Amino acid sequence: MGIKTQAATEYLMVVGFVMIILLPAIYLYTQYSRESEDSIISAKVDAITNEIVKAAEQVYSYGEGSQTTVTIDVPKNVVAINFQGNEIVFVVINSKGKQSEIAKVANVNLEGQITLVPGNKKINVRSLGDRVSVFVECSNTAERCGSDFECSYYKEGFIEGQGCILECENNKWVYDDDNFCYDGCENNECKLCTDGEKVCGSGSQCSQGGNCIMECQDDVYVPLQECIDPMPSCFLGECVECTSKEDDICGTELQCGPSYPCTMECTNYQWTLKEGCQDPLACVDGQCIIQEECNPGETKCGSELECINNPFPCVLECLEGDIWADIMTCLPDECDGGQCVPGGGGPA
Repeated sequence: MGIKTQAATEYLMVVGFVMIILLPAIYLYTQYSRESEDSIISAKVDAITNEIVKAAEQVYSYGEGSQTTVTIDVPKNVVAINFQGNEIVFVVINSKGKQSEIAKVANVNLEGQITLVPGNKKINVRSLGDRVSVFVECSNTAERCGSDFECSYYKEGFIEGQGCILECENNKWVYDDDNFCYDGCENNECKLCTDGEKVCGSGSQCSQGGNCIMECQDDVYVPLQECIDPMPSCFLGECVECTSKEDDICGTELQCGPSYPCTMECTNYQWTLKEGCQDPLACVDGQCIIQEECNPGETKCGSELECINNPFPCVLECLEGDIWADIMTCLPDECDGGQCVPGGGGPA
């Protein structure tokens, strides 16, 4: 029995020793693989940049109206390319699954935006005289289903599994709110919905341009009800006062009651009392702050919290009721003694 126990112990020691050696090796290999993958993406980004810049400089030198096309091989991790001024910004999903940006500089001013799926893409490069436009080549009126990244890029609050249709205009894929697909996109068309199903619409889909409830009728979503005061938001196909993603607000006298002024938070899709801002506190931008006594017309420099209408620093003016109002920004200069220094900001 003793010999077997000793053998087992020795076996476990050997296994443990091997694991001690293997685990760091596996970790280092994984890290190296990730770094290698990111290095490959970076090298491909450099190659794409060189192709675009070379073509852009060529058409720019030929003058306005000159045009050419280049074919680029977009790696799977690149989900968008933006052009602004002389910068080319690649939106990349790195080996850790996080979104990052890689910026490259060109020798000419560029404009355009490419949201795309990986693979070989034909890019249209055209001189506009003082700048060069860069777009994915496509045929006018052509339509296709957008990727999840493209749909989320254009549609705020996009949920994976929904979809959108992109239409080609002047060699550029564009999106319109009317082309949003609530139940997914397939074969360049929105999937049919179930009659009676309700979802939230927005923008041009709602007659007042805000939020509304859309109902599926004959396989198409149509506006059913506008979400206006006192139920201004739409969430999961219902009109609600607020959604949990909204920031706290300052309540009215009716909402706060004896706790006025107060802050309100969104609970169960309704604004509820969060905190009373009793004397000498006041509520500004959804937060309780110390309220100072002041004389109407008096000015002072505001703090970062108090500069709610303009970037910090700013000038505040005292109104009736000891209320400080943000009236002027002092960027890019400073605020001193309740005034912007010479060359500072202007009226808000």
